[in-house]
Amino acid sequence: MKVRSVRSKLFSISSIQSVVKKAIVKKLSYCHKIKALPETGPEYPIHVYLKDDAVTIAVDTTGKEGLHKRSYRRKTAEALLRETIAAGLVILSRWRYEEALIDPFCGSGTVCIEVGMMARNIAPGLKRHFCSENWRMISKDKWKREKDLAKSSMKSEGYKIIGSDIDEKIIEIAKINAKSTGVDIKLMRSSFDKLKAIKSTDVIITNPLYGVRLKKFRKIHRDPRILRENFPSWKYHIISSFENFERMFWEKSQ
Repeated sequence: MKVRSVRSKLFSISSIQSVVKKAIVKKLSYCHKIKALPETGPEYPIHVYLKDDAVTIAVDTTGKEGLHKRSYRRKTAEALLRETIAAGLVILSRWRYEEALIDPFCGSGTVCIEVGMMARNIAPGLKRHFCSENWRMISKDKWKREKDLAKSSMKSEGYKIIGSDIDEKIIEIAKINAKSTGVDIKLMRSSFDKLKAIKSTDVIITNPLYGVRLKKFRKIHRDPRILRENFPSWKYHIISSFENFERMFWEKSQ
């Protein structure tokens, strides 16, 4: 049971968990006319959220692993970008199917894979398991129908997505992850400053190296305008932890 308390008079997480669990056990025991409630069978995760003394209790249909887990990360790299954040970047970019897309800091391939899945209309949770699949109230047939529908809704390929990274080992990880989803992505080892525009105007979506990895790779933050100069007229969608990144990116070269 997960509990969160914000500006509430009830702030002890363990006490809230205890009270809520007792109330659930008491109600279920009464409804099923049993004295003891066995803690066996399918999992029904409970989330309790208190805000200003208003309580919301919800049943989590997903399970221990959040919705950002797509189950295509067979291997991972350092400084991961969550799948849902990568997908959000793509949506905010308003990327169109006919546009080429490059991620010059692709890492384990998350942005490229999310774009590829959108291009092929692959449901993000198609290959993962949800704890609600074990619930008796939702039949196995219903789950199968929905998964079959999702599979039949997948589109053919025809998009152009390129991911690059300076680390050859990370590129190999990205290839393994991409293969597990069935998306067609060109992945290659290259320094970002060696990349050149393919067409006059397309899209760059990327998450430059930050945090611990910056000790090894700082060039993008020292001289980010290289990307802009190598890809003139392109649209840039870049997430960075550097507050002055946008100013540096648009500075004129000396």
